[in-house]
Amino acid sequence: MGDLRGFDYYALGHVHRRIVDSAGDGIAAYPGSTEMWRIDEYEDWKKNGKGFFVVDISSAEPQVHRIDIETRDFIKEKVDANAIDDALERIKNSARNSVVYIEVRGGSYEFAPISRKISEVTKSALHVQPSFVNVAEVGVDPNNITASSIDPLAIIGEIMAGYSDAEKDFAKEIYRLLSVKDVDAAMETAKKFYERW
Repeated sequence: MGDLRGFDYYALGHVHRRIVDSAGDGIAAYPGSTEMWRIDEYEDWKKNGKGFFVVDISSAEPQVHRIDIETRDFIKEKVDANAIDDALERIKNSARNSVVYIEVRGGSYEFAPISRKISEVTKSALHVQPSFVNVAEVGVDPNNITASSIDPLAIIGEIMAGYSDAEKDFAKEIYRLLSVKDVDAAMETAKKFYERW
């Protein structure tokens, strides 16, 4: 930003984090988004909050005033697979219209039943993103896995159990297009999908 010249204040956007920095002889400011959707925004939200800037440019140097606002609840939980019921009971009453990220950890557990439980308890949430760490498939011998025994579309469906049907269909279509190396069609499909949001 040091190359910017000629202005006292640069009002910038698109970046979801709050940033105020020097820019040449002036100040550059990103107010950030007023809501958060992605897990990578969580730490910045805890540190800097969400809101907007009011900028006073009546003096020689702009004065950037941070205005904080309330945002929807953002729930981030790391839970052991063996304690999933207790964690979901805690989450259930606060999940409504929230953004929920649940990281399930543990050694050996079945993915699908836990995914279904998460979907049921968080159905009133605005967005749910489950992730699974250290998943050991019960009853599957890794030495007997072959390319023909793997169903990528079923795996996508299981992984995206907490997502809407539209999001699942989108992921499956992107997979289908990329598996036949039709990158242009995949990009067009992605563009159309995200234009709706």
